[in-house]
Parts: sequence; structure tokens; C-alpha cells
Amino acid sequence: MSLPWYNNEETNYACLRKIVTDVVSEGLRIIFKQEWNNRYQTTIGAWDDTLISGTLLYNREYKRKGAKNYLPKFQNGNTKEWDCTTICDAILFSNCIGKAGLNPSIYSEVYNLRDIRNKVMHPEEGKLSDLVFEDLFKRIRKSFHNLALSVKELDEIKTERKRFCSFQVLPPKPTHDVISRTATLLPIINDLHKLFSTNDGKLTYLYIYGNPGSGKSQLARQIGQSHYNDVIQNQSALTFVMTINGKSLATLLESYKDFTRRLNCVESIVSNIISSKETTKEEKIRLLRTQICTRIKTYKSWLIIVDNVEDLKLVTSLLPQLKDEEWNGGQVLITTQDGASIPPNASCTKHVSVSEGMGTEESCSLLASLSGIGDRPILAEVAKQLDYQPLALAAAAVYVKQVIELKVSPGFSWHNYLKKLEAGKRKQTEQSLRDINTAYSLTMTTAVLLAVEKFAESDKVLRNIFHFLSLSSHESLPLEVAINYVLLLNQDLDEEQVGIKIRKCSLILSEDQELVCIRLHRVVHDAFKVYASNDESEEVTSSFEAAARSFFLFKGRKDERSVIPHLNAFNTAVTNKDMCFSEKPNSEISKILSYFGCVSDHYGELSLSKLFHVQALEICKKLPNPDHILLAELYSHLGCVHYHLGDLQQAKQYDEHTLTIRMEKLGSRHIDVATAYNNLGTVYRDLGDLQQAKQHHELALEIRIEKLGPNHNDVAASYNNLGKVYHDLRDLPQAKQFYERALTISIKELGSRDIHVATANKNLGNVYRDLGNTDDLQKAKQHHKHALEILIENLGLRHIRVATAYKNLGNVHLDLGDLHQAKKYSELALDILIEKLGLRHIRVATAYNDLGEVHRALGDLQQAKLHHQEALAIRIERLESTHPLTATSYDNLGRVCEDLRELQQAKECRDSAMVIRKNNMENAQ
Repeated sequence: MSLPWYNNEETNYACLRKIVTDVVSEGLRIIFKQEWNNRYQTTIGAWDDTLISGTLLYNREYKRKGAKNYLPKFQNGNTKEWDCTTICDAILFSNCIGKAGLNPSIYSEVYNLRDIRNKVMHPEEGKLSDLVFEDLFKRIRKSFHNLALSVKELDEIKTERKRFCSFQVLPPKPTHDVISRTATLLPIINDLHKLFSTNDGKLTYLYIYGNPGSGKSQLARQIGQSHYNDVIQNQSALTFVMTINGKSLATLLESYKDFTRRLNCVESIVSNIISSKETTKEEKIRLLRTQICTRIKTYKSWLIIVDNVEDLKLVTSLLPQLKDEEWNGGQVLITTQDGASIPPNASCTKHVSVSEGMGTEESCSLLASLSGIGDRPILAEVAKQLDYQPLALAAAAVYVKQVIELKVSPGFSWHNYLKKLEAGKRKQTEQSLRDINTAYSLTMTTAVLLAVEKFAESDKVLRNIFHFLSLSSHESLPLEVAINYVLLLNQDLDEEQVGIKIRKCSLILSEDQELVCIRLHRVVHDAFKVYASNDESEEVTSSFEAAARSFFLFKGRKDERSVIPHLNAFNTAVTNKDMCFSEKPNSEISKILSYFGCVSDHYGELSLSKLFHVQALEICKKLPNPDHILLAELYSHLGCVHYHLGDLQQAKQYDEHTLTIRMEKLGSRHIDVATAYNNLGTVYRDLGDLQQAKQHHELALEIRIEKLGPNHNDVAASYNNLGKVYHDLRDLPQAKQFYERALTISIKELGSRDIHVATANKNLGNVYRDLGNTDDLQKAKQHHKHALEILIENLGLRHIRVATAYKNLGNVHLDLGDLHQAKKYSELALDILIEKLGLRHIRVATAYNDLGEVHRALGDLQQAKLHHQEALAIRIERLESTHPLTATSYDNLGRVCEDLRELQQAKECRDSAMVIRKNNMENAQ
């Protein structure tokens, strides 16, 4: 009697197909030989399944209409290679037998078998009801009886069908809809097929591993469905797909109990094994495995899915064993997070990581299917923010759908969801799916954190690396940097072994570039931070110092720019932990933090740069024997940062400290004194004190020519700076001469694509613009465009120096009357400056001023007025009330008000500008 979970109709079909393919075909071979021998044994010879007999048949049939498809098999002569259709043709329609006086009774019975064969081998659904099965089986049995063929094998197969039948037990299906992960699914199915074929049907293993929520179980479910359908439809064989819960010994034992009963193992033996109180779980599992092995040979191309394995080493010995011939004919597919325990790829094993998640298109389809809303661009952004992880995508879609359907928040959209992610509320949005998902009881956040804790508890290297990555960004990080951190804390470890452990961890993604890098999904990174904040096993100071020393490895690398997100994360961690490096002053750490400040400044992260330089300065001041040269260098760096931040008075103060120390310790003609003069000159220029600026830059130039020679790049920098001062003094020919000298030296010393060449091009562009005629404006445009290209190439699209280049191009296009291009470049400049410097920076005021002028030229006076008001407000706040730029803003706002016929406000603005200029003239005298 078949068990209730078997599909009787599929079993009926498989059984009858086996009868037709094996038993009916063999019976018809007997009839064919019998009829041939009755006619020809005494003349041309008995049928002997050789080429001789085949040729005799072929010669009598090759001209017969309808025989063409069968002739090659006829000629071969071996009836064992003839299928049912070929044998039926040879009996019913051949010249030798069918048309040579075949007994009508034999003709009728063979034709009946042929008709049944066609019904069974060309089904619509691959199913037969019990009624149809019985009818067809009786017809076959009756024909066999009438043809004097044995019915013993027919009866045995019919009886056997109740004992063995195909079945599939798949990993649990979630309550929500799923989509087929074709892009991932097909390569894995191909891998399974290749493993099976290249190993001649011997047992093989395929491992699917990845972080929690990467969709391993659902992928295994889809693979199992595909495998089962393929065997049933294309091979017509008994098969099964059985899922074993590999989470623990207890779940493994329960799954094996179920497995034995589905295979109709002897129930008394199974019950005795299970009820034994003297036998351990491991031994019970092994005994049940032996019982399963006795039934497995009945099935073809079977697949065992061992799902959700947490400890692969524990489970492996209890599964079907490679090279054990008793298990030939099938495959094992394992899903696990335990990537470290997976054996390397070999002829009979293959492992596939799915940690990357789904593709963009599949992710968007899943979000759209589950939520019912959203166009592709916003869905693609959501998928990206969720790192394409199936569980996270499903949780997001279910949450958004419930909020909208239940009208909890009117107007709620995917944009609102993204804002929740930015606010760190991801965990709260995952609850909706958890409440309804019977297939997976944990949220993605919880599941990942549990995995982090488990891995960290079992492996010290992983615990170390989790701490380090909690201090880093989730973005790409060179593997050698991570290895260095672990080795600093554990000097006795092997470098290569540490690298292997990191790369095999399923929570960490690897990128095989020229140099291997690792990165994290955001949810994993968040889990690392939570774990690290709760774990007290790692000594805080040594951990942070090791992280700083490891990030220092970026110095001088081609990918040095990629350290910036990690320094941002590191600074946040330092702040959150209230870490104070100066409590244990170390000059080496001071220099490292100073480097962090310099590289942050170089790539436009000014606030970050300031924080690192301040920490470095605090350490340096507390050293038992302070390094005054280092102290002066830190003051100099802080002066530059404050200058770039627009805090000119603070910059001047730091630069004066630098000059004082260097004059005292190095002498008045040292090259570093020239740098201090140069920096002070730049600050004086921006403060509007052009005579002091000119004096300081001339001193810097004099020392640099004396110490470095006339063609050094630092000399070019001094020429550039003196050019700016003369430019501000409106001595344009002299300014142009200095800029040209600077450009010539920079190209000669550094090459045409260096950022110093961009600086000289920018300055020349500015002076040509101020010279004013059309030819000069075209030259200005050319220089600024060249500067922009070099800066983007060297610094990236979002650097503040790139913003300056956009600003300059915008101004030139305004002068040329190309207003829409001017607006485009001015808006790009403003966008970058706000991002990098904040809303109230003095350079943001300049960008507002430029946009105001563009909008005024376009005739959009209200927008022009708004921009000039913004510029004026910032300049009043950030500069002295008598600064010339403040007067300029009053003038520009006044002109717009005049255009708007707001004459009283226009007069007030003009009066304020006149007062500032009058006071400045009096002070100058």
C-alpha cells in the first residue's frame, strides 16, 4: 500500500512506462524472433541478433514505404538495441513478417501493445489515474497471455510500484511569493550535471554557502524542483529529492527517520534503532543511513539536499560518503554558512558562494512582485542599499506593502523606506516579514548577528577581524591590510593561514582584483559593529592602534583614495568609544594620525582632516620630549585645513606658530621656513591684506630659488601665488607673467597631467578672463577646461578643487553669453561645495554669488535675488563686516533689486557697499 505523501498518479505513470520500455519491448522481441524463425529458419537461417540477420531484413525492407526511419536499426540486427516502435514496425508492417501471412490474432495483440505504448510514451501530464492504469495494465497482461508470453515480470512490477515510487521533499517554502533566480540557478544545475557525468554517476557533492539571508535554502529548493522534474520527464525513472535538516544532530536524526519511511525500509528495524536507549544520536544516524543505503539502488539520479548546516565538520561523517559505491547514482547538495570547513574544489566536489545576492533585475522583480509598487530606478536603488540580499529584499517589500495597504502612513513610498534605512531603522522594518514567514523565523539582522557571534566564538582570527572591520567601512579593503591587523595582535600566526580564514568566511565578500580585496554587506557591517561594542575580550587601545597602523599601509598605494571611507568609519568609532590616543602618547601614532589628516585633506575631507590633525597635535604635545619639528609640521597642517575650511584667523594663528618654531629651530633660510612664509602669504591674501601677502610670498620665493634652484616645483608654486597677489592688485600683465613661469616649470618637472599643472592652467584662465576681450575669453575657457580634466583624472568627480574648476568654467561661459552652460557648471560647483564644506562655508557663498549672476543674466530675477541673499548672509557671518567680498554681495543684490524695481532695498544695498569701501580706503591710508 502506498504511503499518503506519495503521488499515486505519477507512480502509476512511471510504473507503466517502465513496463512498456522494459517488459513489453522484451516480449515483442520474443514474438519477432519467433515469427522470423517460423518463416526462415530452414531457408536463410534463424534470427541471431547479428549483422547477418540484420542485412537479410534490410534487403527485404529498404524499398518499403515507411521503413526509412527503422532501416539503420534493422541493418544492425541487434534487437536489444531496438525500441518498442522499431519492433512493432518489424512485426506488423514488414515485408518479411507483417505482410507475409502474420496470424490475425498475433497482429491484433501486437497492435494493441503498440497502441498502449503510444499512449504511455506521449503523455500530456505524466500522470495516470488508478482507473486508467488498471485498464492499460489489463490490456497488456491480456495481450501477453494471448501471445503466450510470461506475465510474471508484469505482476512483479505492478506489485513493486506500491513499494517504491518517486518523491520529493524540498526545503520549506516561504509564505510570500518567490521568483526564479535563473542567473544563479542555471550555472549550479550545470555544475551538478557536469559533476555527475564526469564521475560516471559516482556520488558527488556540491556546496552552496553564503551569509544568512542570501537565499541558500530557496535556491536549493528551486534546484531540487528542477532536478526532480528533469529526471521524471526525461528519464522516466524512479527518483527522489530528499531534504535533510542539517542544523543539528537532533534535526539530522529526525530527517533520517522520515527518509527511511519514505523509502519503505523495514519498519521493525527502523523502530528498534530509534527506540534504543543505549545508542547515541550519532550511532542511530549511522544505522539509519545503512538502512537507507539498502533501498537507494532502486532509484536513479537522486538528490539529497542537506539544508542549513551550521557545523559542517560534525555533519559530514554522517552523510553519504564519497567513494562508497553503495551511494553511486546520486548527488548531495549542502547549504551552509560554514565556508571555512568546505573542502577545495575537486573532481567530485564543487562549492559555490551566493553571498553576492541576486542580480539587479531579479532583485527589482522580487521587490515589485511582493510590494506591488515602484518603478525600476527606485527599486534598483533599494536593491543596492540592501546589497541584493533575498531575505532583506523580501522584508522590505512586505513592510512597504503593509504600510500602504493598511494606510498607516498616507503617501508612504519607497523613498520613505530609504530614509528609514538612512536613519538606521532597518531592524524595525524587518518585523513584518518575520511575523508571517514560517520558512525562516529570524530577521536578517538577527540571523547575521547570531552568525557573527558563532564564528567569533569558535575562531580567534575571525574575532580579531570582525573587530577590525567594525572600525572600517563596509567598502572594499585590501586583504593585506586586514591580515596586518590580525598579525599585529597575534605575532605567532602564519600570514597565509590568516588570509585563508578571512577569504573562506561566508560573511566576508572577496574581490579578485590585481590585489585581492574584501568588503561587507551593510547588514553584516552593522552586525560587526554591534558585536564589537558588546565584546570586551579585545583590548581597546591595542585594537585601535593596530587598526591605525594597518590603515597606514595605504600610504603611497595606487588606490590610496579608497582609504577615505575607512578613515571616516575609524574616526566615528574613535568618537563613539571616546578613545583618546594621547593618554599613552606615541610619536609613531602621532605621525600616522597626521598622515590620515593629510590624505583626508588631499581628497577634500576637511572636517575629517582637522579631527585627525588635532589628535596628532595632542599626542605630540604630551610626549616626554616633544619633537618641535613635528609640532611645527602639525601646526602647518592645521593651518592649511583651517584655511580650506574658511577659518582664516585660526589658519593665520597656526601658520604663525609654525613660522616661529621653524625660524627658531631651523634658521631663517631653511626651506621649511619658506613653506611657512608661503602659507601665511596665502592667508593674508584671502584676508585682503595684499601688501603683507606680497611680502610673504616674495620671501618664500627668494628662499626657494636659493635652496632649490629656479626650476623646482615649489618655485612654480610661489610664482603662482605671487601671480594671484598681482592679479588681486589688478596688475594683470605681471600676474600673467608669473602664471606662465609657473606653468612652464610644472610641465617640465611634473608632466602635463599633474594637478600642479591644473593649478597653473586655472590661474592663467582667470587672468585671461579678466583681460576681457573675446580671444582672451576663449583662451580662458581652454585653460579652465584643461584644468578640469586634470583634476577629475587625479582627484575624482566630487573633490572641492573640481568644484572650483566648474565655478571658473561657469564664469567664463557667463562672460561669453553661453548662459545655460554657465548655469550647469555653477550648479555642479555649488552641489559639490555644499556636500564637502557645508551650507555656511565662505566658498559656498561665492558659488551662490556666481549662480545669482547667471540667473540675473537669464532674467530669472527672483532666483537671482535668493542666491545673492544667501551669499550675503554667509559672508556677513563668516567674514569681517568690512570685507570687500561683503561689499560685492551688497552691490550684486542691489543691482537685482533695481531690476525688480525694489528701489528702496536697492538703495540700502548700494549704501552699505559704499560704506564698506569708504572705510577700507580710510584704513589703507
